[in-house]
Amino acid sequence: MSSPHTQPRVWIEIDLSAIRANYEQVVAFKAPEARCLAVVKADGYGLGGEALAKALAQAGCDAFGVTTVAQGAALRRGGIQGLILVMGPTKPDEWSEALATELTLAVSELTMLQELEEFCAAQHGEEPALSRTLDIHLEIETGLGRTGLFPEDLRAAMPVLLSLRCLKITGIYTHFAQAERKRGRKYSQRQFRQFCSAVDFLKENGIEPGLRHVCNSPAFLTFPEFHLDMVRIGTLLIGQLPASHLGGRLKLRDPWTAKAKILQVRRVPAGKRVGYNGLYRTRTDTQLAVIGLGYADGFAVEPRLVPKGVFDLAKIIIKNIFLLCNIPWHSGSDNIFIGGHRVRVAGKVGMELTVLDVGQIDCTTDQDAMIPLRRTSAGSRLQRVYFDGEECLFPPCVEDAADKFVE
Repeated sequence: MSSPHTQPRVWIEIDLSAIRANYEQVVAFKAPEARCLAVVKADGYGLGGEALAKALAQAGCDAFGVTTVAQGAALRRGGIQGLILVMGPTKPDEWSEALATELTLAVSELTMLQELEEFCAAQHGEEPALSRTLDIHLEIETGLGRTGLFPEDLRAAMPVLLSLRCLKITGIYTHFAQAERKRGRKYSQRQFRQFCSAVDFLKENGIEPGLRHVCNSPAFLTFPEFHLDMVRIGTLLIGQLPASHLGGRLKLRDPWTAKAKILQVRRVPAGKRVGYNGLYRTRTDTQLAVIGLGYADGFAVEPRLVPKGVFDLAKIIIKNIFLLCNIPWHSGSDNIFIGGHRVRVAGKVGMELTVLDVGQIDCTTDQDAMIPLRRTSAGSRLQRVYFDGEECLFPPCVEDAADKFVE
C-alpha cells in the first residue's frame, strides 16, 4: 500500500457510474419478465468484485453470478444480498461455507447431487446455524462440453430429484458455446431445444425447475426470444461487446482507464537499438519514454486465442510480420496515448519497465500515459481508484485530477 500523498507509478481508474449506466441499458433491452443476473466472477473482471456488485445493487440488481464459493462468500461479507449463484464446480470442503452464507450452488454431476443432499441432511440438528435448505440450480450440458448434467442423466437422477429434502431446486440453466459467432445461430438454437426438452422432462415428472436461464451476453443480444426467466450478463456491464458485429444495440460506457506515470524521457538518434536483443531500432531522431509497467503487471500478456477463421489468422500473421520488420502497427488492443497522441512500444515489454517511442510530442516525466491493459490480466497489486462520475471514492482516493493519491 502506498503511504499518504505517495503517487503510484501505475493505477486503474474505474467509473462506477458507467457500470450502472450499462446495467440500465441491459435492463431496457431485456424481456420485461426476465430477471438480470450480473456475473461478477474473476474479481469483477478485474474491476473489483465487491465494488462492482455494490454499484449494481445500487442500480437495482438483486442477482449475482460467481465461479467459486470463496467469491460468493466474499460478496456476502461485503453486504451483498439477494441471489448469489456459484456457477463453477464445488467440493465438499466448500459446502459448509456455502450453507453459512446462503449461496446457491450449481449442480453439474449426478454424484454431487446425491453427496450434497447427504451432506446437508447431516448438518440438521448438529449445527443449528447450518440447518437450512440449500438452493441449487441444475446445469444442463447441451453443447459447451465443459460441465453440466447431460439431458439423459436426468432420467437416472429422477429418484434422487424426487426424494430431495434438504436441497431445493430453484433454477435450471445451460451455457451457449457459439452465441457470439455469426455462424453459430443454428448451434445455439439446437442447444436451446435440448435445454427446453430437459425442462419439459422435469415438469412431466412433477419437478418444478424454477428460474430458467440460458443467455450469456452475446446470446442476450442475439436471441431476445431466449431471455426466459433470467439472463446472465457479464462483459456488457463492464462496457465490452462480446463480438464486434453485435455493436449498435446498446450504448455502453467503458468504466476502465489504466494509467502509468512517465518515469524518464530522453532523446536518441535514428538507428538507436532499444531493449532486449535489440529488436527495435528507431527510424528517425526521436524521444524514448520509460514507464514503470511490464508483463508482471499483466501488460502485453494476451490469452492464447484460436483464430476464428482464415481472415483472423491472416491478421495475426501480418501483424507479427510487421512487428518483426519494425513497421508500425496499431490496433484497438495496443493503443497507448500520451496527451491525446498515440505512441508505440519500443522493443520487448520488460517485467516492470517498458520503453515507448513517443516521437516529437511534448512529453515530460510525471506525465500520464493511457495504457490498454486487459481487465482480467491486470495485476492485483495495481491500485484501483474508484470514481462515481466526477466524484472520487475511497478506497483509494484521488485528489486534484489524480495529482495526489491518498489512502
